[in-house]
Amino acid sequence: MDRAHRIGQTKQVFVFRFITEESVEERMLERGAQKLRLDQLVIQQGRQQLQKGMCMSSRESHYLLTVDGV
Repeated sequence: MDRAHRIGQTKQVFVFRFITEESVEERMLERGAQKLRLDQLVIQQGRQQLQKGMCMSSRESHYLLTVDGV
């Protein structure tokens, strides 16, 4: 959701992001995507795994904390 979404907005809004390659903006976008993946994979699914008694391996943890698994 971006600032284009206003209270009372009923129509679909398209957001275009123009990012220069090898720039600060690109790194910020990558970090934001990484944080969203981390939230989805660790926090959301972690709750389910804890309830089932399953834990994440160190390899899976390392993959989540690195950009694009590198």
